[in-house]
Amino acid sequence: GIVAGLEALGGDSGSDSGQPVPEWTLVLACDLPGAAGLVAALTAAVASVPEVGEGRDGAVLTHPDGTREWLSVVVRTSSLAAAARALGSPVDRSVRSLLAPLSLTEVPTAGLQTEDIDTPADHAREQERRAGGPSAEGTPAGGKRSRPPVTQAANYATELEPWILQACATVGVDPRLVDVDRVHTLTGRVAEGLERSMAPISAFIVGLALGRGPGQDHGGVSLEDVCTRIEATLASTADPTTADPTTVMERSS
Repeated sequence: GIVAGLEALGGDSGSDSGQPVPEWTLVLACDLPGAAGLVAALTAAVASVPEVGEGRDGAVLTHPDGTREWLSVVVRTSSLAAAARALGSPVDRSVRSLLAPLSLTEVPTAGLQTEDIDTPADHAREQERRAGGPSAEGTPAGGKRSRPPVTQAANYATELEPWILQACATVGVDPRLVDVDRVHTLTGRVAEGLERSMAPISAFIVGLALGRGPGQDHGGVSLEDVCTRIEATLASTADPTTADPTTVMERSS
């Protein structure tokens, strides 16, 4: 991981190889076809944004909604080493927990290709984009990563949907109420904007909110309303102590 790479550089305690430790370290996911553009934007920020040279720890790509791309960051090696020491053991810790305490200049993602490649469908989409096909437009408006809907997956009808139907039947839920693509969009945004481990938790929170029924004080909000409110919390997670649960969903009495 990042901490192991930092140790290999000698940035944690000074290099043992006799080579100078680099002033800056680039933290970048390995599955980004648009990496060249992202690196150029980050390095340009380091070179041209005055605050980065005056006390800031580095720069991070940031979407229009305030969501930061924690795997698209350039950071002072000394600051990264200090953050790693403060974090302690990196086992089972998120990248966000390592980098969020740092003072980072936000670099807008507008005009940049930020989609990653996680699945064969993602790879096919990128190949089509490079060939100038229908997917060539890249990142959609808003700068968020775009993936094909789950319901369009090749194995949806043969594997995924039958499991959904079986799971719904087991617990007595009408499968027509399960908006697979909307829930998947929510969990994907939570995974990218906060931490992967919180993705299933966000889905559980949605279920609890909708399960209260139309007779509760929240007024029987829709799935879209619940998902939108939860997604709105992602921009304010840098300081969880300031979060007000009533802004997400009013409590039932």
